[in-house]
Amino acid sequence: MANQYYDVRVDVAKSDVFDSGLRFTQGDSKVIFLRIAVMNNGAKFDASNTTPSVNFVKPDGTYVVGTTVESDDVWVYQFVGNELQAAGKVLCDIKFTYSSGRISSGKFAFFVEKDTTIPGAAASQNYID
Repeated sequence: MANQYYDVRVDVAKSDVFDSGLRFTQGDSKVIFLRIAVMNNGAKFDASNTTPSVNFVKPDGTYVVGTTVESDDVWVYQFVGNELQAAGKVLCDIKFTYSSGRISSGKFAFFVEKDTTIPGAAASQNYID
């Protein structure tokens, strides 16, 4: 199966969480990638000297912390599977940590649909990359 890329644009100057409109299915993974453009008041965010973590809070309260890869002007994240184990609304928070300790973030949400082919979907777990 071909890789699937989904583009998201967040702005660290905004404190609200926006609904990305993305919808995935429980159990989807490995071939799904997020391309996250990070802005600061509409201009490209200066992320020199840091690599962001991507933090998912799933609807059942468990979480996933992953790492991204920089590619051109975006940060790319590959779903490993655990991010999509619990059906419902997922919060994604991109965090940048600097030597000064300051953390900036941009937040968005997406939805995970229940997998209709699995009667008892696997329970969700915490995962830190």
